[in-house]
Order: sequence, then C-alpha cells, then structure tokens
Amino acid sequence: MNSSDVGVNEMAGKIVGCPPKNIQEEYWEGQRNSELWYNTFFEICRKYNIQWSKATEKDRDFVTEMTRVTYQNRIGVPKEQIHFFGPRI
Repeated sequence: MNSSDVGVNEMAGKIVGCPPKNIQEEYWEGQRNSELWYNTFFEICRKYNIQWSKATEKDRDFVTEMTRVTYQNRIGVPKEQIHFFGPRI
C-alpha cells in the first residue's frame, strides 16, 4: 500500500493505531470550543462588571473559575463532574 491508495487521515490512523478522523473537522471543533470559551469569559466579565486588565487577583480567580464551570456546563460535562474549586488561599 502506498500513500496514493489511502488518504492522509486514514494513513495517520493506521500509523498511530487510532481510528481515522477528519483533521479539518477536528480543527473546526477546536475553533468552536475556543470561541465558546472566550464568549463565556467575556460574558462573565460583563455580568460581574470586571475589567480583566484592571482586576485584582481575587477577581481574576473568580472570573477564571466561573468561566470554567459555565463552559463545562455548556459543553455538556455532567454536573456531578463539575466542581467549583473556589478562591485560592
């Protein structure tokens, strides 16, 4: 078998030993997840009137944690697997 017989995605799957995946779909899925993360981040900042560049460490920790929890909820992570870590001490 040579590379002209099989697509790049299929070859990659055989070499690594994992099922073939469409690299373009993976890329766009990552872009959608990234966009959702940043949209959630900015939404949290607006909701709590926090300007990141002027925020205290405590406010940044809060926004980061709220963004993580909200994002995980939106992508469908089961609620029992989402844990709020709270502020750093």
